[in-house]
Amino acid sequence: MVRLAHGSRAHTGVMLGPKSLGQSNEGRIGRFAFHSTLFALWWSCGLSTAVPWDALCSARHAMEPMRHEFHTQGSFPAATLVAERLEVDLAARGVVCNATRRCKVIAKDAATVEVCLAVSPHMCDPRSEPQQRVGGVAPRCYRFNVPRLVGWARRAKSRHPYAYSTRDAGVLWENKPGRPSNGSRDFETLEALMRASKLYTEHSGTRPAACAFAASGHDLRCAGRGAQIDAHERVYRANGGQQFDNPLRTPVAKALHIDAALAGARTSHRINCLFGSKALPSASSEVCVLPMLWWKRAWGTEHSSSQPHLCCAPPIQSKYDLASLVRANASRARLAWFSPTLTGDAVLDKVLAGSGGNALALAISECDSVDVFGVGLFSARIEDPKVYTHFYDDSVRMSCDRGVPKHTTLATDRLQGELIMHLMHALGIITWWQ
Repeated sequence: MVRLAHGSRAHTGVMLGPKSLGQSNEGRIGRFAFHSTLFALWWSCGLSTAVPWDALCSARHAMEPMRHEFHTQGSFPAATLVAERLEVDLAARGVVCNATRRCKVIAKDAATVEVCLAVSPHMCDPRSEPQQRVGGVAPRCYRFNVPRLVGWARRAKSRHPYAYSTRDAGVLWENKPGRPSNGSRDFETLEALMRASKLYTEHSGTRPAACAFAASGHDLRCAGRGAQIDAHERVYRANGGQQFDNPLRTPVAKALHIDAALAGARTSHRINCLFGSKALPSASSEVCVLPMLWWKRAWGTEHSSSQPHLCCAPPIQSKYDLASLVRANASRARLAWFSPTLTGDAVLDKVLAGSGGNALALAISECDSVDVFGVGLFSARIEDPKVYTHFYDDSVRMSCDRGVPKHTTLATDRLQGELIMHLMHALGIITWWQ
C-alpha cells in the first residue's frame, strides 16, 4: 500500500398468493407489477430457450493443440506455411468450416494470408442487449498481414509493458484528455501510485517461461483444464471470471466462478479488477492492471463495465478515477498501469483493445510462452449461428433471437477475433487449448 498525503437463480414464474383479508387493490397491483417485471427479466435473458451445459459441451468441436515455436529474431514465417497451418486448424475446430466444407486459405503474397470461410457466418451474443442477441452476418473473406503481427509480438516481448511514471507512458499520457498539470497535487498522487507498482511488476532478472491466459468462454466449462491452468507460473484473466469473492449475481449466473477443476483457481494478473469501484479482498493477492482504455478516457471520468450480462441486469460501472484508485490502494490493491505496444493495424488493435485483449497482450509481453484457454465462439455446425457464452453462466443458448440480423459490426469483430486467435496459434505467438 502506498502512503499518500492527506487530500492527496432467477424467478421462473409468477406466483401470486391468495388474497389476504383487507388487502388493497394497490397492494395486489404492486405485487403483480413486481412479478411481471421478474418474468419479463427472465424472458429477456433468454432463459426460456436455454439449454443445459451438457448439450453445448457434447456438440462442441476442438482442435488438437500443436505447439509451434515462435522466433523472436530472424526471418518471418512464410505465408504459405502459415496458410497451411490455418486451413488444418480451422477444419479441426469446426466453427466456421470443417473437414468436408473447408475454408479456403491462401497466401496472397509473401506477407498476406487470406481466409475465406465456408459460409457467411451469422454471429450473436445471446446474453447481451437486444440488437446483439439478434446479431449480424459477417463477411466471408478476411486478410491478415503476417509480418505485422509477428513484428508486434517481437516488439512487445522486447520492452517492459508497465509504466512507472507518466513519463514512462509517453504519448499515452500526453494525449490523455484533461490530464492534470505537472506538479499539481493530483499529478503527484498519481506519480506516487505508479512508482509503487514497481514493487510487484518489475522483472527479477528472468522472464516467466510459461504463462496462461484464461478467458471467459465456453471451452473452460467443457474441457476441464483447471489443473493445467493453475500449473503455469502466471495466470492472466480479465473482469470477474473466477474472482471468487465477486458478489455479482444475475438471473443468468449465480456466481462468476465455477469449480476450480474446470477453470482453475489461480489468478496472478487481472485486467479490470475493481467491482463497483471498490477493491475486493482478492485484489491484494493479484496484480490489478488498469485497462488500456484508462489512458484514453478523460481525466476524472475513467471507468469500465463490471456487468457481464447486458440482457438482464442494470449496468454496473467501476470507476478508475484518481479518488477510486487511492481508495483501492488503501485497501491493499496492487495497482499497475499497462503501457501497451500497438500493432499499427486497425483490426488487430481493436481485438487487443478489450479487457480480454489487454490481458492477452500483457501475457504475450511478459512471458516466453503463453497458453490460451477459454477463447472463441461456439457453433454446433458450421451453418449454425456462432454464439459467445460465458463459462460461469448457469445455462446456455445455442441460437440467436429471431429477427433480421443487422449487427454486422458485432459479427465482423467477433469473427476477426476468432481468426486472429487461429493466426497467433499458427505463428507460435500463443498455444490455443480447447
